[in-house]
Amino acid sequence: MNGILNFQFGTRGSVPQPSLQAMIHHHTNNENEKTFVYDQLMVYSNSELNTDVCQVNSDDEESSLTLFPSIQVIQETLKLANHSYFDHSKWNGAIYDKQVNQYCVLPKRDMYLMQIMGQQYVVCVNPDTRLPHVVIGHEVMIQMGAFSPGRTVEWLKSTVLQKVKQVCEKSQLEALLTNGQLMNHTTTTTTTTTTTTTTTATGTEHRREAWMKMSMANQQRMMNNPWFTVYEDSCRFKWTRDPVVCEQEKPLRARAAEPKQKVCIFLHGVGNSDDISGPPVHEFPDYWGNVHEYTPQCSERWFIREETKKRGWDDKDLQRAFCQLALINETRGDNIIRDKVLFVHSMGNLILSGAIRDGFCDIDNETTSWYEIQGPFAGSKAAGELETICLFMYNGEWISHFSPRFVKWVATTGGYCVPGTNHSYPAYDTLGPGYPGLHGLREIAEPRMKGAMCGDSAYGLNSIYSAALLSLSVYVGYGDVNDGMVPWKSCQSGKQNFSYDFKDSYYLATINHADGTCRNGNGVWGSFRQPCSWYTDKL
Repeated sequence: MNGILNFQFGTRGSVPQPSLQAMIHHHTNNENEKTFVYDQLMVYSNSELNTDVCQVNSDDEESSLTLFPSIQVIQETLKLANHSYFDHSKWNGAIYDKQVNQYCVLPKRDMYLMQIMGQQYVVCVNPDTRLPHVVIGHEVMIQMGAFSPGRTVEWLKSTVLQKVKQVCEKSQLEALLTNGQLMNHTTTTTTTTTTTTTTTATGTEHRREAWMKMSMANQQRMMNNPWFTVYEDSCRFKWTRDPVVCEQEKPLRARAAEPKQKVCIFLHGVGNSDDISGPPVHEFPDYWGNVHEYTPQCSERWFIREETKKRGWDDKDLQRAFCQLALINETRGDNIIRDKVLFVHSMGNLILSGAIRDGFCDIDNETTSWYEIQGPFAGSKAAGELETICLFMYNGEWISHFSPRFVKWVATTGGYCVPGTNHSYPAYDTLGPGYPGLHGLREIAEPRMKGAMCGDSAYGLNSIYSAALLSLSVYVGYGDVNDGMVPWKSCQSGKQNFSYDFKDSYYLATINHADGTCRNGNGVWGSFRQPCSWYTDKL
């Protein structure tokens, strides 16, 4: 059966995601065995592209936008994806996911398990028509629409191109589409060591090889333990939890050993302004999004809210405040942080390292875990460039390759410049690679760390920050993979093995500097685009 299947995405978590449209060209063959599909091709177009995004110079390889995997990547991935029939009528255990029960089990639809880019999905197929009705992942649900028989891939490409042109009006995108590179960002060539694969390649090629190996390695685990059959993977999250089934199981779980929980401390980085500063709180969505919904391992959550635009990482009052919160519930009267999980973003890692060096507090490595998120331990070249951008905004002078309106938009979106002056905020000055005292902070932090998350895409997940950080990255010219603000070599030292699997402690994600806080949710596809899920069960 050849044709085009039209459908729409929607996310199941509470973090809003862009409204997406997608199409599949597929061929089914179920004459002799239950096989959903053996060859698929997906092409994506974003129905909510901001016109400002289209102003990025698409002739520059560094500025090609990362929205979704390219045609070639999707095709190769799905050819290797595992398609396996799941007979729920013979399943002896419970199914805890409410959407799986509602759309697959109760209507008695056939269920097929798929693993795409390191993530699990179940496809529910009408047993009579053999057409898929819905695709469900841990956080995404895809409702199927009308099937159009006889359509071709060429028609599909032409249709997507027309939709992109309607938004961007960029004729050069036709060449990108012809080459199978629509919206596919190729990062600077670099050598990266991961637990999944070791290679010298572009970021896209590296990720492609990594997730294909991951898919093959995890096939058996996926077949034995799909998330909707695992209590912990479904009942702890409100977007998957089936209240009836989970409540029935609760007495049995009560007799088992209670999962380990700790107090979690969230320490933010640079850019926190006076208007959102104040006493610590239990939720801080302005900075951390809905990360509280992804951390069931936390018995309590405390989010610091200090001003970090006027004060840099070496401010003593700031260091004391960070230590004071991290020492909450301590009863021994000393300054050792015990029985905590510390999630520390960006400049917050320098603040905590400086506080330890200055003797305000320290960490008990046996009971406390420090997880670094995009820390600039070697500084960031962007710090000096921000001063130049702010000078341009104030004086109206020309900067090569950027129009006045564009530079003003980048600076305004990032909030980097002190209003009414030609200077960036003082905190950014302390992030310069040559700033006094920066050297040696990594050596303080690394022995105390249990994991880290770094980003390798300035555009990252599709959000209001994407184009601004990508533009900043292009302007700064890091010469290294980066998240728009922090280059890869500044986030890690090379001593740890990073992987593209969010379940690992050391995680290299295709996200930008804002995405790492979970404020933009998870990506729709790919284990390498799941910053929020990385926080889960980190103890």
